[in-house]
Amino acid sequence: RATHMASAPANVTNACRAGLVSWRASPRVSSCQGAAWVHRRRDVKSRPNANIGSADVLMGDETSHASSPPSLETWRRVLRDVPLARILPRDSDFGAGVDIATSSMRHGETAERLAFFGDKLLTQSIASALYSKHGLSMSTGDMSTTAARAMSNHLFAKLLPDLLRQDMVNATPKGREILERKHSAGTMVEACVFLVAAEFGGDDADAAIAEVGAFLLHSASAAGAHVADVGNHKGTLLELTQKGVPGTLLSTRVGPEGIDREFEATAELDGARATAMARTKKGAEQAASRKVFQALIQGQGRSHLGGAWSGTADAPVAPPQAYAPHVTEGSF
Repeated sequence: RATHMASAPANVTNACRAGLVSWRASPRVSSCQGAAWVHRRRDVKSRPNANIGSADVLMGDETSHASSPPSLETWRRVLRDVPLARILPRDSDFGAGVDIATSSMRHGETAERLAFFGDKLLTQSIASALYSKHGLSMSTGDMSTTAARAMSNHLFAKLLPDLLRQDMVNATPKGREILERKHSAGTMVEACVFLVAAEFGGDDADAAIAEVGAFLLHSASAAGAHVADVGNHKGTLLELTQKGVPGTLLSTRVGPEGIDREFEATAELDGARATAMARTKKGAEQAASRKVFQALIQGQGRSHLGGAWSGTADAPVAPPQAYAPHVTEGSF
């Protein structure tokens, strides 16, 4: 029997809430911050009117008005006390022009550690929103693609005015430059999520993060399935290989070569090959997967009798022959 998913974020100890554990005291996130959310899994049966798996809580008016985005009222309220300095990433283009006090308090590596935990909370929140809206009706591939689209840094970068305070948005690069630094934009959002869960959200932390998950899911769905840079290219590649298209996806750490060059991934699919580098393993694998789709659509890879790859790099369509044993033109 299906059960509702437990709430994502966790209450923290009184010591954390009172600020007795300094966030700058250690190069790592303090143990009570980093582990607290794991232990706050409430019994959903004891809170029937606040169940995170309930569509009327997570999706708000979306249940009756599909075009209306879920409210972020609680999220915006608890975000008021989150310090800008604690979410600024290492990227020096973020935080340009902030006051001296904020600049002196920033610690990019700590912000990225906070973002690591925030990413996990958002993933669970989006999964809860996805289950609330669709139950078990979607295929595994569609669920993976939809969730990845909602968790994409590209989407975070586009939605910064909705997800962050105005002073936080003012501290980011402008125009298309923010999309080129989408990983750092994602760091800010995810660090905020964890700080809300660990220190500033109080009893409203669960509801606030649930709002963000529902909002991201709605925004990703509204953007459509063919919007560039928001598809789960890695998931699509792996699904194609599971269905019989020959291919592999390998990644390795190549060492720091600047803020966006630490991992290298190589994707091979249906005879085409592509390589990409990124600051994270996931980013490199996603980029390499997208590049190999682009190569296939451009005609690289195996040739097939009566078929060719079509669509776009974000919505590739494999020819039926790609799933079958290879038969080259002219073969008998």
